[in-house]
Amino acid sequence: MIQHALAAYLINAAWQAPVAALAAALVARFAGLSPKGRHRVWLAFLIAAVLLPAVSLEGVLPRATPTVARVAPNAVVEAPLAAASPPAAAAQPAFSLAPWAVWLMAGLCAATAVVLIARLAAASLAARRLVREATPASLPAEARQAVEDLARAHGRAVPPVLASAAVASPAVVGALRPVILLPSDLDVGVDALRAALLHEMAHVLRRDYAVNLACEVLTLPLSWHPALLGLKAGVRRSRELACDAIAASAMASQKTYAQCLLSLAQTLGAGGQTQTACGGSTQAALAVGLFGRSDLEDRLMHLMTPKDAEGPFVRAARACGLAAVGASLLGSAALLHVTPVFAQPAPAQAVPPAAASPTVPSQPATPATLAADQAQHDAAKPGLRPHRGGIIFNDQGVTPEVGDTGHQHSWTAASGKTMTVVDDSDAEPTAEQKTHWEAVAHDAEARADAAQKLVNSPEFKARIEKAKAEAAKAQAMISSPEFKARIAKAQADGRAAEAMVNSPEFKARIAKAASEAAQAQKLVDSPEFKAQIARATAQAQAAQAMVNSPAFKAQIAAAKTAGEEVRKYIDSAEFRAEMAQARAEGQAARDEMRRERNEEMRERRQEESGGPSTTPTP
Repeated sequence: MIQHALAAYLINAAWQAPVAALAAALVARFAGLSPKGRHRVWLAFLIAAVLLPAVSLEGVLPRATPTVARVAPNAVVEAPLAAASPPAAAAQPAFSLAPWAVWLMAGLCAATAVVLIARLAAASLAARRLVREATPASLPAEARQAVEDLARAHGRAVPPVLASAAVASPAVVGALRPVILLPSDLDVGVDALRAALLHEMAHVLRRDYAVNLACEVLTLPLSWHPALLGLKAGVRRSRELACDAIAASAMASQKTYAQCLLSLAQTLGAGGQTQTACGGSTQAALAVGLFGRSDLEDRLMHLMTPKDAEGPFVRAARACGLAAVGASLLGSAALLHVTPVFAQPAPAQAVPPAAASPTVPSQPATPATLAADQAQHDAAKPGLRPHRGGIIFNDQGVTPEVGDTGHQHSWTAASGKTMTVVDDSDAEPTAEQKTHWEAVAHDAEARADAAQKLVNSPEFKARIEKAKAEAAKAQAMISSPEFKARIAKAQADGRAAEAMVNSPEFKARIAKAASEAAQAQKLVDSPEFKAQIARATAQAQAAQAMVNSPAFKAQIAAAKTAGEEVRKYIDSAEFRAEMAQARAEGQAARDEMRRERNEEMRERRQEESGGPSTTPTP
């Protein structure tokens, strides 16, 4: 049982995963969805690619049954027969597998899954190490306020923002307790730093790290398939676009955010090397960041390209149409579920002796028997040996055909009609066989009556007319000048954006960013820079050792004790009395100085007026 399930899953995944990737690309590209909607589409088709190989519609769809239609006299119609007796030769399977081949494929897939599980475990350890070795980052008040406003608008708390020398670009790690990591040597303007923090906060709000980790675990059974790389790339690109949309809405404009994004790319060395911008530590930790494996040019084009306003009917019609395309692709994949057959030796077939079969007199030639004779004649040709099977029904009777040799057996059924059976045996059918064939014919006739009644019903005809009207309405909408004008405008905008991306100025900026990134990398790898880092590390360690030394701690304790004594003295009654006495003495001194100044002014006025000078009596 396990062997069959493994073989069925691997074989169906080999061709159903590319179908899911194609459907996701079509819907995400042409449905006109928002970045958030695109991300959901890619996630849905990623899950479908993993689960679809394990789903089969064989048990859901109705089984094939004999189909009989009423025809004019002397007309012949053939339809498949669901069951017949005696049994015919078994049909050959489409392909078969040896048991060892299944176990080999399962072993290879298991080995790939083990490697990826080890990678996930290493990612968890790497993320913890990054957080443990990081230090709190010092942020400008404006940048921190922008992050707090965005978090408050979504009802979330601001995660810790740490600085680490092991990351080359801003990133987020942690599924349950996310942490924003910034390069310790990040030197950008306030606007660029705010854009980077808002982008990382968008990752936190969307729980992208947890979703990314869940996708890695979910896709373990399909980790060997190349189509999974395309699905994961679509998830990554749409995730970055969604975070760009959130961050841009929190800034002044999308143009401002795009300029900050380009400035960050030049500073961090993203530019043309966007695919490898993050350091090895962040990739090992499965971190989601500002410049992960994303296309910088695509993100800039999406931010700078003006959005064409579409009516709700046009948007809904396009989304429904592409959803129908995606559903039809996935439905076809589920409908065409392949069930492998393991190779086994063919059993020997027993041939009954011809002498044991009695002869049956031939029946008069009818259109039904003529059709059987012609089919028997065609089957006798070399290389043409089709297996006969079906029901011939006309006004003269019912003729089930279940064999190749064309032996006819006729009798009057319970309904009063003549039954003529053409099979491989010349032995007279048993009562059970006759009853079975009569039931098959009666059931086929009843189904034909029900189908004819359904087709002729007013409800069915009304549904057909409604479908025709809706199709005509959709065709008129597609052919309308307004729709064509929108398509032409979208194409013109796309060409303008493409021209901007392909312009020498844009390419020069990208080349300049790449050159500056190379120079920065060269500076970081230089012995002088490493020596400076080593000296700074040694100084930091020395400062840390000094802070943790007993002498420094004793000084801190003594300072605390002295401060406490000063506080107690200030709060004491003695200090208050001294302060009151000092205030009184100061007031007395001020009064004395005022009296002396008044006396001097009086004497000066008397001298100026020439009057006698009076000497105060002591």
